[in-house]
Amino acid sequence: MKIKKAEAVCFTVNFIAAKLFVSAPGAFINIGKNAAWIAVLLNAAAAYLSFLFIHWLHKRNKKRELFSFLPPFFKKAFGVLVSLYLIISAGMGLALLIRGVIRTFMPETPSFIISLLFLTATLYAAKKGLLANVRLSVLAFPLLMIIPFVALALAPHIELTNLFPILGDGDFFLRSLFGFNFFADFFVFYLLIPYFENEDDVFRTGSITIGISTVLCLLVVASSTLTIPYQANFVSHFYQMLTFMAGSNSVINIIKVFKLVFLINFFLYISGAAAAAGHTLGKTFDLKYPESTVFIISLLIIMTEEISYKTLTGPEAYERFMSLGFIVFPLIAALSYLFGRRGKNEKNTGSGSGSFNAL
Repeated sequence: MKIKKAEAVCFTVNFIAAKLFVSAPGAFINIGKNAAWIAVLLNAAAAYLSFLFIHWLHKRNKKRELFSFLPPFFKKAFGVLVSLYLIISAGMGLALLIRGVIRTFMPETPSFIISLLFLTATLYAAKKGLLANVRLSVLAFPLLMIIPFVALALAPHIELTNLFPILGDGDFFLRSLFGFNFFADFFVFYLLIPYFENEDDVFRTGSITIGISTVLCLLVVASSTLTIPYQANFVSHFYQMLTFMAGSNSVINIIKVFKLVFLINFFLYISGAAAAAGHTLGKTFDLKYPESTVFIISLLIIMTEEISYKTLTGPEAYERFMSLGFIVFPLIAALSYLFGRRGKNEKNTGSGSGSFNAL
């Protein structure tokens, strides 16, 4: 089965944008203060350079998977590493979701009830497979347009004086790159490359994906810095601001839509992470039915969520974990190509049996 460019863009943007509703605004504001918008641009520039580098390696490798030259043991190790990263990031993200936003929407609902609801929905969607989740994301993608609408609703409360000092405390450039990376989940885009109808579209599609994600992030962060000062916590700043302005029916209606969009987007994030982890394990170990791993993966996500819910006192651990992923995966991609054993594994390339068929 093949996918279209628009489907790859919708899935990846939905996957990345989940952090906009939880930790991303606070992370950027903690890093850059008034200059949070500059931190977003630096983050995007680093992500784009990483994408250009991996795309270059992909072309040099004659469009074969970059990790096909690794010895079998390291292929499997990397496949397990990717799957664990997806499981842990989804679990920690769900913990932040439950602690902050959902408990704000439904304060009387026990957290384990919410976890079970997400587990049930995720099992159903993830069992359909990665490509089914990709196509489902196309239907949900237009809902992200709530972000420009909310930014427009916040426009009357903008104070341009909040832009200054324009460079914040001036000590945020390195932290913008290594303190948190909004684009850490972009690597799921590479999972989709083998399914492109035309592999020549990879560069343009990846560029569009990073561009749209950057614009959405800029809208959220700018609204958070130019309006009422945002205290970084578990609760979406958009939601806080909308409730603050809830004096008209139009704003109340936007709040209702926002809640729905938020839950759908995060559901797609969790189910997409589970499906991607199952897909990666299936390719890594040549499983005939990779969907059989989804139940165990979903349980691991919920276990990670429960542990994170009880231990996390703020989003900082999640932010550091995302930054680690952004650094590690391009590095492994480079090492696997530059130092892999090309000759010994050349015959495996044609069979497509690798831990990371994405590349």
